[in-house]
Amino acid sequence: MKYLVISYHISRIGSEGISALTIPMEQWDQELPKLKKNLGVSELLYVATCNRVEYILYGEQLDELMTDIDKHLNVDSSEARFYSQTSSVIQHLLEVALSMDSVVFGENQILGQLKTAYQLALRHRICGTKISVLWQNVLKHAKAVRTKNHLSNIHNTVSTVAGKDFIIHRDTDLPILLIGAGESNQLLARYLVKRGFKNFLWTNRTLERAQAAAANIGGSYISWDEFLAGDIPHIEALFATTNAGKIIVDKAKLTKANCLRAYDLSIPANISKDDCESLDIEYIGMDKIKKTLDAEQERYERLKTALKKDISTAVLKIEKNLLERNLSPIISESLGAIDDIVTKAMDELPRNLQNLDKKQLESLKRWTRSLVQKTKHQHISQIKKLKK
Repeated sequence: MKYLVISYHISRIGSEGISALTIPMEQWDQELPKLKKNLGVSELLYVATCNRVEYILYGEQLDELMTDIDKHLNVDSSEARFYSQTSSVIQHLLEVALSMDSVVFGENQILGQLKTAYQLALRHRICGTKISVLWQNVLKHAKAVRTKNHLSNIHNTVSTVAGKDFIIHRDTDLPILLIGAGESNQLLARYLVKRGFKNFLWTNRTLERAQAAAANIGGSYISWDEFLAGDIPHIEALFATTNAGKIIVDKAKLTKANCLRAYDLSIPANISKDDCESLDIEYIGMDKIKKTLDAEQERYERLKTALKKDISTAVLKIEKNLLERNLSPIISESLGAIDDIVTKAMDELPRNLQNLDKKQLESLKRWTRSLVQKTKHQHISQIKKLKK
């Protein structure tokens, strides 16, 4: 066994279970190398989102690890899904990248989250060449499948679902407080701006980030110290999307804000649900958003069927690529160079062939890729002969 994926999903262990497994980002430099050592693996990639926690492992002795994984993780392994065959590993990671079983099907944030997890794994030196090749292939093919099926046109991210709910229930012209100036709240703000709302009040641990969000998207800002001190004006609603890993909006802050609704889009939770209920403030958390989304799932079943076919095709391509790269470092380097040349050429096609319509351009790209695959196959055959 070479690859192993251990997957925990919110649908099986709930938001509390996800919280128990989530490692705050500021602790990654200490906790992830320690986890890699304890698991006894050569490489590790850790992914944590509001829907799931994933451990992507590479090593020579992974069979034994599956039997005593409970020693190392904070959740019963009976609630986990294990993927150990190369094809099942690839298929699962593609399904994750394409948000096939996310709380919000089609969400476009997931690819960014996966890229960030990979970059951090490289920075903390817990991820090596084996997982890198797998991960780069998965991201590349997931992006291609998303583009082919126009998944970017599905705007059902957690942020936009919360935004829709706010627009429907909006009662006043008071500002909304955005706690955290990261991708989720920026996506929410841009969604609301398109619908005529831009009365934002930003706060973030790093003041410059809150200032930048206010300047680029709209609104004003308060410092993190002001927020922690409860120096909050009267607002209509607040949205918390931080990775603080704990409650940061307590009863005192809720009382001062005097808001009608509190949207907690963080796992672990940032807002006290009990305090909201005691103050008659409507609390909208991830569990409630999931219930709202369940009604829309039928609409996407046909699209999911199409995605499954594309995923099956991508699995075969990635398996073939991994096999080719394992044959020889020389072959791996040569194929990588060919891929770079083809990628650059594809990027330049629209500029060089401006008179072609979209259908003609796609047809040319398919023919080119087929030609390149034949060339690579012949190339590998010749290198094998040279090796002999």
